[in-house]
Amino acid sequence: MSSRNRNTSRSISSLLVTEEQEILKKLENLQSKRSLEVLSTFLPDQILKSAKIINKYENHFVVMLFVEISGITGLCEKYNKVGNGGTNFLTAWLNTYFGIIIEIVHFYGGDVIKFSGDEVMASWKRINERSKIVHQVIMCAMYIREILKDFKTDVNTLFKMKISVCYGDACFFVIGEHTDKELVVTGSVTEDIKFVKTISMSGEVILSAATWRCLPVHRYRVSPLAQGFVKVIFVVLKIIIDYIYLQLINCEYMAENEEQLREDQEKRLLINELCKKHMEYKNNLFAKKQFADTMVEADLYEEFVRSIPQRAAIKMAVKHWQPYDLKPFVMRLVQNQLDSRLSVTNLTEGRELTIQYINFLTNPKDNFIIVLDEIYKKIQEIINQFLGVLVNISVLDKDVSMLVVYGTKPCRQGLESKNAVVSSSKIIEAIMEVGNASMVTIGIANGYVYSGVIGHPMRKEFLLIGKVITRAAKFMCTFPGKIVCDYKTYKHSKLSTQYFTLLPSSEIKLEDGAVFEYNGLFYSSPIGDGIKVIGRDEESDLIFTIVNHPDMVNYYGICFHGERRIGKSRLLQHNFCDLSKGGYTIVSVELSSCSRRPYFCISKLYKQLYNLKSTIDSDEFVFVQNLPSDLWDFSEILQNTLHYKDSYIPVQRKFRVLSLFREITRNCELGFAVIFIDNIQYIDRHSFDILETIVGEGFIRLICAGQFDEEFWDIRFRISLNNHIKLLELTPIVETDFPKLLCSLLEVSGISWKLVDEIANKCDFHAGLVESVLMRLVNEGTLKTHSVEDKENLASQYFILPEDSNNNNILVATVENDFSYTGQVNVINLSTDFINKLSEFKLNLIKVASALGKIFSRFLLKLVFKYTYELEFANAIKYFYEEGIFECGSKYLTPEGLTFEAPCCYCQLNEDDLREDVNASALPNYTFCQVLYFKNSDVKNIAYSQLTDEEKINLHLKATEVLENQNHSCSNCLQNNSAPIVVISKFREVSFLCNKELNYKCDYFAGEIKETSEQCGENTWDMQNFISGKRKVWDGSICSCLDILIQTYTSLVYHSTEAHHLEKKIYFTMQRGFIMMLMNEFEEAIRILNEANNLCNGEILLDKNFCEIHVAKINLLIAQAYLSLSDGARAKHHLLVCLKEYEITVVPSATGYKIFQSSKIDYQDEKLYLKSSMIQNDFGSCLNLVSSVFAFEGDWDMAKVASNQCVAFLNNHLATISVLCDIYSNAISIYSFTGDDRMCEKLEKSVSQHILKKFSTNVIYDLFSISKLIFAIFHARFVSSHLETAIRLGYRAVDMNNSIHAYRIQIDVASILAIALVYVKRIDDSVEVARVIYNIGRYFDEFALSAYYAYCMDLILETSFF
Repeated sequence: MSSRNRNTSRSISSLLVTEEQEILKKLENLQSKRSLEVLSTFLPDQILKSAKIINKYENHFVVMLFVEISGITGLCEKYNKVGNGGTNFLTAWLNTYFGIIIEIVHFYGGDVIKFSGDEVMASWKRINERSKIVHQVIMCAMYIREILKDFKTDVNTLFKMKISVCYGDACFFVIGEHTDKELVVTGSVTEDIKFVKTISMSGEVILSAATWRCLPVHRYRVSPLAQGFVKVIFVVLKIIIDYIYLQLINCEYMAENEEQLREDQEKRLLINELCKKHMEYKNNLFAKKQFADTMVEADLYEEFVRSIPQRAAIKMAVKHWQPYDLKPFVMRLVQNQLDSRLSVTNLTEGRELTIQYINFLTNPKDNFIIVLDEIYKKIQEIINQFLGVLVNISVLDKDVSMLVVYGTKPCRQGLESKNAVVSSSKIIEAIMEVGNASMVTIGIANGYVYSGVIGHPMRKEFLLIGKVITRAAKFMCTFPGKIVCDYKTYKHSKLSTQYFTLLPSSEIKLEDGAVFEYNGLFYSSPIGDGIKVIGRDEESDLIFTIVNHPDMVNYYGICFHGERRIGKSRLLQHNFCDLSKGGYTIVSVELSSCSRRPYFCISKLYKQLYNLKSTIDSDEFVFVQNLPSDLWDFSEILQNTLHYKDSYIPVQRKFRVLSLFREITRNCELGFAVIFIDNIQYIDRHSFDILETIVGEGFIRLICAGQFDEEFWDIRFRISLNNHIKLLELTPIVETDFPKLLCSLLEVSGISWKLVDEIANKCDFHAGLVESVLMRLVNEGTLKTHSVEDKENLASQYFILPEDSNNNNILVATVENDFSYTGQVNVINLSTDFINKLSEFKLNLIKVASALGKIFSRFLLKLVFKYTYELEFANAIKYFYEEGIFECGSKYLTPEGLTFEAPCCYCQLNEDDLREDVNASALPNYTFCQVLYFKNSDVKNIAYSQLTDEEKINLHLKATEVLENQNHSCSNCLQNNSAPIVVISKFREVSFLCNKELNYKCDYFAGEIKETSEQCGENTWDMQNFISGKRKVWDGSICSCLDILIQTYTSLVYHSTEAHHLEKKIYFTMQRGFIMMLMNEFEEAIRILNEANNLCNGEILLDKNFCEIHVAKINLLIAQAYLSLSDGARAKHHLLVCLKEYEITVVPSATGYKIFQSSKIDYQDEKLYLKSSMIQNDFGSCLNLVSSVFAFEGDWDMAKVASNQCVAFLNNHLATISVLCDIYSNAISIYSFTGDDRMCEKLEKSVSQHILKKFSTNVIYDLFSISKLIFAIFHARFVSSHLETAIRLGYRAVDMNNSIHAYRIQIDVASILAIALVYVKRIDDSVEVARVIYNIGRYFDEFALSAYYAYCMDLILETSFF
């Protein structure tokens, strides 16, 4: 190539490079301009037009317009419901509403300073003609009110507003630095706005006193309010000569001349046209439904923007500012979108977020700007560290409020709740460090929030809208000086329960249940150094060896047993304290007679392990995030019970519990956990099975103790058979250690040999008895302590501790010379002496308490005792607490371990539980304990033996009446007005159905119990006419309803037995078995129900009607339990017994039994027709179970016959909705499975006639049964390809399941509904439904995640998107 050609090529290349650079430069300038334009829409003119405000502050006299809006949260909640249009429709409505307000403000020359989801603040600074400007602002306010007063959405939500106009000085200043800055307004104007918020009503326009002074008084008609504020009266004024009137917005003001009148009329016409354009744009979007079509939507938007006036400040900003100047004033979410060159509309979404509301008081006079700036910087630093976003800051007078959100797109899902609560403590510390701030309050709530960029094309803001924001604000206002969160935040944070305290929710009404205070510091029961054990060195060494070197002894656990008061509990406490200081993962539990419900022990141990691992600074916190916070809770039982598939097997739960407990123990720091269990004889069978397995695998070291009487021989036998647990009998301490024990207990260096010999002979070296005897001697003044200096005869008279033998003055204990302890010292004698010394009042109280059982409520004791003087009653409880007779029964329901503190109460006491008596205010909290546990069994037995037979029977009968009629909900559920999950009929109702009078007289129930029961729990439940409320989210850590129910019916069986009332014993035993079935503990339920069945069949003194009804009922329950265990043969056997009681002919056949020989049964001559509705319901349930048995055996023809007879019978009788739902669900499922669509349709029509009408009026008994029924119909419609009908039913089912928290059914419903929507090509709606499944999997049930990812695969395949 010639040199000329080479030069030409170089010239062309240079030209191309230069041209490319120019293009890139133009593109960069264009992008910078576009970024500036977008940034400017998020900022007020106050920033865009003022160079000084960027780095300093400005003071102005301004007229401020403040609009407070209500109704937007309700709109958000309605659009949150699946099928209402979602975020696209909500965004369109909000843009229209806020767009009109902003358009009117701009038209009248105002500057929108900021706006949030329920507030708009605008200012006017041109005050040369003050009266004219104020008049324009008033016209602006009145027109906003008029144009939007009837603004109603397509979901029938009406917005309301309160408007105020304030004049005064305002200080505009900027806080923050670098990447985060905020414009803040304060001054007399904000003080007036704060006051107006307290006095204004919806639809009013309020003028501040300073504003009213700016106006000609004779031109306006107003109504005076407090502190010189006035309300504009919207009435027609009388004509006054020399003035011209303009009627505007139902208000007439006096114009000075025709020119002003004409100007106002022209403005009204112009603004009308502009507002119409906002409405037309929204209507075009709705009409064309182009939300999903980005191109069409963009065209409509551009056309709309060109039709409205442009904002002059934006044009000015493009010329004077660079993007880096304005970015700090915009929140980080918007900054990230612009940096990524993405549209800010992508931020619009509805999702689960955690809201944090911060509020604190400041002193505006003491360097307010400097202090607020420093606080803002510190808070912003903490928020950024925890991936939060500061959305809004508001300063009204001394109040500073900040709204922060966690869980937006950059934040890792699942950590937002934890970040919100953990950052709160750091925020409070930072604010207090700065000083000049007080009363820091933080409210935190988690839930669905709409977030997005909303407003006018020329003025936007990032807004958060939702009920959860209101909830966080309520926390902030209701609980000053605290960090308070709702239940979902507490649950989703997955932090240890030791960080939280349950607050009384009576102060605030919430739909979501409990309210918690976050304390920021991990609390655990203090481990003292005073647990001394003498003479147990060998046992302690063996425990140490088992924990650290199990291979040396071939054991992973040890169980101590022995006589009472031998020192078993003290030995466990001593070693627990020692090992706790050695870096082990150690947990403990103290069991009682009320701890025998399934999985109770293992659940408490798991909860303690979870708490230890879920501390903020724990290295294992990430590990426990994948584990549930509770092994077993009421919610799990309900979900399995509600599941439409009745094939749930208890083995599944046991396997799950075993897997989770193995997982959490083997991941301990040393590879194992150390577990202490006291009173192991009370352990439930399920927990013991799991502990045996984990001990054998070496993941735990089990240290336990118990006293195995004849009642508990089975537990001891199982321990003795276990090769990994050593069973060791604990004997009394040796003689040489006995004096040391006495010195240790008395805290002296020596003790007289006379006292040693006397006590040793009488107590037989039982450490527990020794302590009681010494305490008695101290109380009587017989025992003396003094110093001894003469050491010559010291050894012959006293035992001296070796380590103190060289001291000059030795403190010794002795007794008087004539002392002689008469009688054998044993537990019985000590208890008898204690009772004999009681006052008459305390003696009567302890006798009544002894008849109430091992654990009982304070309410039950007061009611049966019939004593109303609270102070004397409280002092008696205090005395029995301190003497070790009573202790708090609630501690056996909480995840607390071994406790070594002074008497304390674990009940969630509030002010209503404590009397306002001045003398009672000084009493400790345990004096008012609500659940009492009879700790000293010997005192209980002796006190009970002193009652006459007649007194015993009377007390037990009274106890049954009270227990059966009181509300069995725990205090938390009572506070939140939760609907009961199970309603059990009363014995009195059943006795009347049997046409049988009660065989005892008890005048105690008539008025007293009923009245007191209503005072104790205001909710009374009527089984026949029950209107259910929404059930709250249940959790074992805050709800003890199930434990209360189990204990109540266990106590009812006990009291009925002791009162020799056989009918009650049978009835309450049956109900106890039913509760076990509710828990899916079918094997245990069968054992209990068989006991009740044997009582019915073996007693000839029982009433015939009572036997007939209950034999049928009991056998029906047993059949249900056997069918749930997949034992169809035994289920059929008990069904035959049940049918026999109903006088239904049963014909034997070659294959077993044929219950029906024809397709129709005539019930006209049957006794059932004349029986009560309850018996009819039982018979209907029996027929329904018969059809299920046939279906289980694969005999579908007979299943259809039985199902038909069941439906036909109950349609003609008074059946409860619960039973009707069950039989229709079963029938529809059977016919749907066999492909009989025609019969399914008939059943569905029958459902509409008999059930759904009641449901639509909200008169229902069991929402859960309704939920199963609707799912059955929905599934049948889907299978038969009636997709449109199925989709409508599916949406209804999803909405109802969400309201009652039926998550397990919701997974099935939402999965099918999402696929059905894909089939009809409604992809957006399908994805919205799928998010319901994802949220369930994320927070409640991991199984839902599998369903969600399966849906994703189906979506890909169906839409051919690879």
